[in-house]
Amino acid sequence: MTIQTNKIVLQSSFPAPGRYLCGVAWDGKYLWHSDADLQAIFAFDKRTGNQVQRYSCPNVRTCLSFDGTLLWQVVDMPKKLCGIDPQTGQITGHKDVLPETDRLCGIEYDVDGLWMGLNYPSRIQLRSKDAQQIIREIPIEGDVAGLTVGPGGEIVYTNFLDSFVRVIDRNTGAGIKTAETIGQPTGITWDGEVFWYCDWLGHAIRSFKLDW
Repeated sequence: MTIQTNKIVLQSSFPAPGRYLCGVAWDGKYLWHSDADLQAIFAFDKRTGNQVQRYSCPNVRTCLSFDGTLLWQVVDMPKKLCGIDPQTGQITGHKDVLPETDRLCGIEYDVDGLWMGLNYPSRIQLRSKDAQQIIREIPIEGDVAGLTVGPGGEIVYTNFLDSFVRVIDRNTGAGIKTAETIGQPTGITWDGEVFWYCDWLGHAIRSFKLDW
C-alpha cells in the first residue's frame, strides 16, 4: 500500500493557558485540555477558544480522554489513570496500568475498550475498559504522544519527535496516511467535525482536517 504524505489542513487555533501541553479530549460539549506545569485541566468553548472551566489535577503527565461519563487523565509515575467528573472536577478514583510502566502516553476510550499508546518500543494496545486486559497490540512507526479514533474507526496518533500525525487501521495496524503538523503535537482528539491537537512548541490548541 502507498501511504499518502502531506500536510494537515489547519482550521483554527487558540492559545493554550500554559506551556507544558499534554492532553486534549472532547466530551460532546466542551474541548478539554490538560497542562503538566499548571497541574490542571481546562474546558473551552471550541468555537471561541474561551475558557469556561478549570479543575486542579495533581501530577498530570500525558494524555486525556472521555469515556462518555468521566474524563481520564494520565498521572503519576509509574503512570496510572485518574478519573475526573467533568461536572464538578471531583477526582473519582484511579486505575492502575499493569504491568507498572512509564511508557504510557496516549489514551482513548471507544466502544471496543481503551486504546493506549506506549513508547520504547512503540506500540498501540487495545485494552479492556478497566485498563487491565490486553486485547490487541500493534507495533507502530515513530513515537506516540497522543491518540484518538477517527471518523471511520481509524486510529490516529501523533509523533511528537517527527511532528507527524499518522493514521492506521485499527485491526491490522496497516498505515493509511501520514501528515506533517505545525509545531510538535502531543494530545489529539476528534470532535465529530475536525481533529484537535496540542502544539507543545507553539503553545496552542489547533484544529485540522485530513483529506481522506
